[in-house]
Amino acid sequence: MEEVYKTPESSLIDGRNSRKPVGDYRLYKLPAVGLATFFGTILAGGIILSHNFKQLGREDMARNALVFSFLALVVVFGLAFFVPDIPGVNVVFTVVQLVAMMQIAKKYQGDDVEHHMANGGSMISNWAAFGISLLVLVVVIGLLFGVGMLLPY
Repeated sequence: MEEVYKTPESSLIDGRNSRKPVGDYRLYKLPAVGLATFFGTILAGGIILSHNFKQLGREDMARNALVFSFLALVVVFGLAFFVPDIPGVNVVFTVVQLVAMMQIAKKYQGDDVEHHMANGGSMISNWAAFGISLLVLVVVIGLLFGVGMLLPY
Protein backbone atom coordinates (compact mmCIF):
# COMPACT_ATOMS: atom_id res chain seq x y z
CA MET A 1 0.00 0.00 0.00
CA GLU A 2 1.24 3.51 -0.86
CA GLU A 3 2.12 6.06 1.76
CA VAL A 4 -0.95 8.26 2.19
CA TYR A 5 0.92 11.35 3.33
CA LYS A 6 3.67 11.19 0.73
CA THR A 7 3.64 13.94 -1.92
CA PRO A 8 2.82 12.40 -5.28
CA GLU A 9 5.59 12.36 -7.85
CA SER A 10 4.91 14.45 -10.91
CA SER A 11 6.53 15.17 -14.23
CA LEU A 12 5.50 18.81 -14.27
CA ILE A 13 7.85 21.21 -15.99
CA ASP A 14 9.10 24.07 -13.89
CA GLY A 15 8.40 27.31 -15.78
CA ARG A 16 11.78 28.72 -14.80
CA ASN A 17 13.57 25.86 -16.53
CA SER A 18 11.56 25.91 -19.75
CA ARG A 19 14.10 28.16 -21.49
CA LYS A 20 16.57 26.86 -24.01
CA PRO A 21 19.33 25.13 -22.04
CA VAL A 22 22.64 26.94 -21.82
CA GLY A 23 24.86 25.45 -24.47
CA ASP A 24 27.64 26.43 -26.81
CA TYR A 25 25.96 29.61 -27.99
CA ARG A 26 27.12 33.07 -26.94
CA LEU A 27 24.95 36.10 -26.24
CA TYR A 28 25.53 39.83 -26.04
CA LYS A 29 24.85 41.50 -22.70
CA LEU A 30 22.03 44.05 -22.65
CA PRO A 31 24.38 47.07 -22.43
CA ALA A 32 25.81 45.98 -25.80
CA VAL A 33 22.49 46.93 -27.40
CA GLY A 34 22.74 50.44 -25.97
CA LEU A 35 26.40 50.74 -26.93
CA ALA A 36 25.73 49.70 -30.52
CA THR A 37 22.71 51.99 -30.76
CA PHE A 38 24.62 54.97 -29.41
CA PHE A 39 27.65 54.63 -31.67
CA GLY A 40 26.19 52.95 -34.75
CA THR A 41 22.53 54.02 -35.09
CA ILE A 42 19.43 52.09 -34.20
CA LEU A 43 20.26 49.57 -36.94
CA ALA A 44 23.39 48.41 -35.09
CA GLY A 45 21.33 47.89 -31.94
CA GLY A 46 18.87 45.87 -34.01
CA ILE A 47 21.69 43.66 -35.29
CA ILE A 48 22.76 42.89 -31.72
CA LEU A 49 19.15 42.12 -30.74
CA SER A 50 18.79 39.93 -33.81
CA HIS A 51 21.90 37.94 -32.96
CA ASN A 52 20.64 37.22 -29.45
CA PHE A 53 17.21 36.21 -30.75
CA LYS A 54 18.81 33.79 -33.25
CA GLN A 55 20.95 32.23 -30.54
CA LEU A 56 17.88 31.81 -28.35
CA GLY A 57 16.04 30.01 -31.16
CA ARG A 58 13.57 32.81 -31.89
CA GLU A 59 14.12 33.28 -35.63
CA ASP A 60 10.92 35.28 -36.19
CA MET A 61 11.92 37.81 -33.54
CA ALA A 62 15.42 38.01 -35.04
CA ARG A 63 13.97 38.92 -38.43
CA ASN A 64 11.58 41.43 -36.86
CA ALA A 65 14.44 43.10 -34.97
CA LEU A 66 16.33 43.68 -38.21
CA VAL A 67 13.31 44.83 -40.21
CA PHE A 68 11.96 47.20 -37.58
CA SER A 69 15.36 48.66 -36.73
CA PHE A 70 15.94 49.37 -40.44
CA LEU A 71 12.52 50.99 -40.74
CA ALA A 72 13.20 53.04 -37.61
CA LEU A 73 16.49 54.18 -39.12
CA VAL A 74 14.69 55.32 -42.27
CA VAL A 75 12.08 57.17 -40.19
CA VAL A 76 14.74 58.87 -38.05
CA PHE A 77 16.70 60.02 -41.09
CA GLY A 78 13.49 61.16 -42.76
CA LEU A 79 12.56 63.21 -39.70
CA ALA A 80 16.07 64.61 -39.45
CA PHE A 81 15.75 66.13 -42.93
CA PHE A 82 12.49 67.89 -42.06
CA VAL A 83 13.19 69.07 -38.52
CA PRO A 84 14.59 72.60 -38.36
CA ASP A 85 18.21 73.01 -37.31
CA ILE A 86 17.57 73.79 -33.65
CA PRO A 87 20.36 73.19 -31.12
CA GLY A 88 19.73 70.08 -29.05
CA VAL A 89 17.32 68.35 -31.41
CA ASN A 90 19.94 65.79 -32.46
CA VAL A 91 20.43 64.88 -28.80
CA VAL A 92 16.70 64.19 -28.48
CA PHE A 93 16.82 61.86 -31.50
CA THR A 94 19.75 59.95 -30.00
CA VAL A 95 18.27 59.67 -26.51
CA VAL A 96 14.90 58.46 -27.79
CA GLN A 97 16.54 55.75 -29.91
CA LEU A 98 18.81 54.67 -27.08
CA VAL A 99 16.06 54.46 -24.46
CA ALA A 100 13.71 52.65 -26.84
CA MET A 101 16.28 50.00 -27.79
CA MET A 102 17.33 49.42 -24.18
CA GLN A 103 13.71 48.96 -23.09
CA ILE A 104 13.02 46.59 -25.99
CA ALA A 105 16.14 44.58 -25.11
CA LYS A 106 15.18 44.44 -21.44
CA LYS A 107 11.60 43.41 -22.17
CA TYR A 108 12.26 40.72 -24.77
CA GLN A 109 15.72 39.42 -23.80
CA GLY A 110 16.40 40.48 -20.23
CA ASP A 111 15.32 37.29 -18.50
CA ASP A 112 16.93 35.03 -21.11
CA VAL A 113 20.28 36.84 -20.92
CA GLU A 114 20.20 36.77 -17.10
CA HIS A 115 19.37 33.05 -17.17
CA HIS A 116 22.21 32.43 -19.62
CA MET A 117 24.72 34.34 -17.47
CA ALA A 118 23.52 32.77 -14.21
CA ASN A 119 24.02 29.28 -15.61
CA GLY A 120 27.56 29.92 -16.81
CA GLY A 121 26.77 30.67 -20.44
CA SER A 122 29.45 32.48 -22.38
CA MET A 123 28.97 36.10 -23.35
CA ILE A 124 30.29 38.16 -26.24
CA SER A 125 32.44 41.15 -25.37
CA ASN A 126 31.00 44.64 -25.60
CA TRP A 127 34.00 45.45 -27.78
CA ALA A 128 32.49 43.21 -30.45
CA ALA A 129 29.27 45.22 -30.23
CA PHE A 130 31.32 48.40 -30.54
CA GLY A 131 33.03 46.99 -33.65
CA ILE A 132 29.67 46.12 -35.19
CA SER A 133 28.41 49.62 -34.43
CA LEU A 134 31.40 51.18 -36.19
CA LEU A 135 30.93 48.95 -39.25
CA VAL A 136 27.25 49.85 -39.44
CA LEU A 137 28.08 53.53 -39.00
CA VAL A 138 30.59 53.42 -41.88
CA VAL A 139 28.04 51.71 -44.15
CA VAL A 140 25.28 54.17 -43.22
CA ILE A 141 27.53 57.19 -43.76
CA GLY A 142 28.67 55.73 -47.08
CA LEU A 143 25.07 55.25 -48.20
CA LEU A 144 24.11 58.75 -47.11
CA PHE A 145 27.12 60.19 -48.91
CA GLY A 146 26.27 58.20 -52.05
CA VAL A 147 22.64 59.31 -52.01
CA GLY A 148 23.74 62.89 -51.35
CA MET A 149 26.01 62.80 -54.39
CA LEU A 150 23.16 61.60 -56.60
CA LEU A 151 20.71 64.29 -55.51
CA PRO A 152 20.80 67.60 -57.35
CA TYR A 153 21.21 70.81 -55.38
